[in-house]
Amino acid sequence: MVIDQNLHQFIVTPKHLNIGFIPTYLSNFYVWIPLYCFIVLLIIKYNRLELTRIFASLFMVETMSGLVVVIINQISQHFLSGHITLALSGAFFCSIYLGKRLISLKLCLFIWSGMIIDNHLKGGFISAQTMISSILLSAVLALVCNRYLKFER
Repeated sequence: MVIDQNLHQFIVTPKHLNIGFIPTYLSNFYVWIPLYCFIVLLIIKYNRLELTRIFASLFMVETMSGLVVVIINQISQHFLSGHITLALSGAFFCSIYLGKRLISLKLCLFIWSGMIIDNHLKGGFISAQTMISSILLSAVLALVCNRYLKFER
């Protein structure tokens, strides 16, 4: 418990990077236009079958992550953060599954996950132990899903 409080205090101190201004920018419609253009270009550039495989795999990973979080949180109340687990499992899985392709998509997913983690920690919604266990579960789920959800390319 003391480690959680010390880690939380270390993260929240003002000398560290404060990205609290980012949610105000993200609520603006015009900020999302490059993302929409990126998705349209992705759909145009890549083979539809490959994109369908990627999105189907990502959907299965997110569904599996959500089910695991619900089951574990039923056993031990608030042991995992669903938001962090879902965001990071998708980012980890895409990073492993895509390899060296679509680096910008992987970067966007990890930035988004980092913003979710920062928001939850600075808001005091979760403890550091919950964050660490969610990150570890995300990595394990991504590795397991990557092993069993590989489609033939």
